[in-house]
This record gives sequence, structure tokens and C-alpha cells, in this order.
Amino acid sequence: MRKYKDKRKARIFDFLVLPPLNLDFQDESYEKAYRSLIFREIPRFAEFADNAENKYFARESIRPYLKEFDLEYLMDMLPHEIYNELKTFSGDNS
Repeated sequence: MRKYKDKRKARIFDFLVLPPLNLDFQDESYEKAYRSLIFREIPRFAEFADNAENKYFARESIRPYLKEFDLEYLMDMLPHEIYNELKTFSGDNS
């Protein structure tokens, strides 16, 4: 976002791509792919939501999606910590 003199607030509409709730995984690779998708989306969410007026509403809105994959702990992490967690999760050591 660009700064503008005397501007104190901005209205931001951000869309997250998250898997549907209550999935019955027939194939383990799908679950891993969905978890990876969440890991990639949450850092941006964390950055925007941290300073938002509706921070708690936003967090409660995504909680069910994180809970579905036992990833609720990501909401309390900083974006760079989540990226590091993703590297561990995906086995990427770069």
C-alpha cells in the first residue's frame, strides 16, 4: 500500500483461498495439498489482520478452516514464522 499525507485508514478487501470445510480425505495427498494452501494464505492474512479494526472478527472467520487441519496455532504466529513452518512442513530446506 502507498502512504498518502494525512491518510490514517484504508479499507482493504482481501480474499483468501481456503479448502472447503468437512472434507473426507480419500487420498492423503489432497490433505497435504490443502494444508500447504493454508500455509501460503495465512501469512498475508496475519499481516493485514494484525492491524485491522475487525481483527477478532477476521480471526474467528477463518478459525474453522484452520481447526479442520489442526492449524489454529498459525493465527498466533508472525508471517515469517509461518513461512518457516511451511518450509518444515513441506520438507523444503532452502
